[in-house]
Amino acid sequence: MTLTLDELLTQAVTVTVPIKKLKMAAYNPRKKLKPSDPEYQNILKSVTTYGIVEDVVINSDLTIINGHQRVQIYKDLGLESIPCKQLDLDKNMERAANLMFNKAQGVFDYDKVGETLAELMENDIDFSLTGFSDEECTALLADYDSNTNALAEDEEGEEEEIPETTIKTIYVSIGKDKIPLSGFEREWLINLIEEYVDVHDSPVGFVEWLSNNVNHRP
Repeated sequence: MTLTLDELLTQAVTVTVPIKKLKMAAYNPRKKLKPSDPEYQNILKSVTTYGIVEDVVINSDLTIINGHQRVQIYKDLGLESIPCKQLDLDKNMERAANLMFNKAQGVFDYDKVGETLAELMENDIDFSLTGFSDEECTALLADYDSNTNALAEDEEGEEEEIPETTIKTIYVSIGKDKIPLSGFEREWLINLIEEYVDVHDSPVGFVEWLSNNVNHRP
């Protein structure tokens, strides 16, 4: 059965945990922030102004499922203990839950998402538990396989002919610039365009609409 984030959190218990005992998940796809990053400054301002308004989500072994960036900033601020919502999940479900939270929140490392999806597929975990659609999972896995194969070829120092089945990079031309799109980005853009046309019966004005809805970016 597929759970929503709210339904998943109803299974959690609230605990207070020393920050030094929390474990960062190596597979977490969210990028580590630097103090110079705007997102770091936004989170820092929120914490210093309002305090902790959203609990970090952890597993029973204290591995962080959701909230890596916030924990990073809490450490920088010198906090010793924080409230957390604790779940009791096996490691496959933990990784699926991590993807579900990150899918709802924004930008992440697509290679780490692909790696996690590949491991979940090997263990027969339902992709719907991650929050990604089947189409998105297929595109992400294709990109991950392509990148993994390319890395292996570089390490071996061998050049192999690219199979016809390999997904080709698509380029969007803007003036003299050509912008490459990955398989996932292509699917994301196509889905947005289709949604826009369904509402407006025309693609006219799509770019202006997209520029005003930055939260829809992949």
